[in-house]
Amino acid sequence: MATRLVITLLCLLGLASPAFTQNWQYHSSGRFVIAYAANEQKLALQVIAELQRQQQALNQRLEFEPRRTITIFLCPTQYVFDYLTRSVVPDWGEAAADVSNWRMFLKSPVASTNRELKPGTLLHELVHLTLAEMVLPGRAPRWFDEGAATLLSGDTQHVSPTLISSAMATRSLVSFDEIEELLTFRNAQAGLAYSESYHAVGYLIQKFGEDAIGRFARALAAHENARAAFQAAFNKDLWDFESEYFDYLRAKFRWYFLWDDTVLWSAAILLLVVAGFIVTRRRIKRRMQEWEEEERLSAQNEADPEEEKSY
Repeated sequence: MATRLVITLLCLLGLASPAFTQNWQYHSSGRFVIAYAANEQKLALQVIAELQRQQQALNQRLEFEPRRTITIFLCPTQYVFDYLTRSVVPDWGEAAADVSNWRMFLKSPVASTNRELKPGTLLHELVHLTLAEMVLPGRAPRWFDEGAATLLSGDTQHVSPTLISSAMATRSLVSFDEIEELLTFRNAQAGLAYSESYHAVGYLIQKFGEDAIGRFARALAAHENARAAFQAAFNKDLWDFESEYFDYLRAKFRWYFLWDDTVLWSAAILLLVVAGFIVTRRRIKRRMQEWEEEERLSAQNEADPEEEKSY
């Protein structure tokens, strides 16, 4: 019944919204409803099947059974994606989850710069929606939400240890509170926030066990703020955990920036310049020695006739 109601509402919205003037088709299966362009039915069915498979595995990992109906929009153009997401998704975003209305927005391969819709992208957004339901009536802090979505999905395209290492060198690591503004970040800083979030959740699991994500999510549902929830879940203050986590980053990633491609190329160029300078200096020195030797021999030859006359 709920699924039929969602489809009916979508059809009614289609009469009023320009984004729905392209003859959307709908398909429902389980708790998922997908809206797609007529020529992408095969892809839409594949998306639904993949999401159902992923949801089963996710339920087991988190020990949670979600019940909300999720509506997926398979956007055939960048315009439709921007329209439906109200252009709040940065250029680097290929998908988005609207956890307030239980919706997922995906760029069709024809609208994406990547030209493919990866399973990891689907799972990343599904984790967001599942965690959002788990923590109700609370809200997951963004570092935890993004970190869990990245880690559980394996969608690590924005994760880079060298970004963390470079940020250490310039003292520009972002705090958990600053990560709340992730969607306003530029590409490089967004990559740093994703990287920090990913490793924060990894460190959380390392410290408190494989069930740490589910434990914290359930605590967030039962407590009014993240700090109280963290204390209840792990008997540790969140601020102390954050401080320990940054110490962990400094110990683990301090010198990673040396392996950055830009640094390596710069070092290689510098070595070539230095090597060229040394070789050139040696050639000049050798040439000067040759000139000095030639002048000495020339002077000696000029002196020899005079010596013969003196005899």
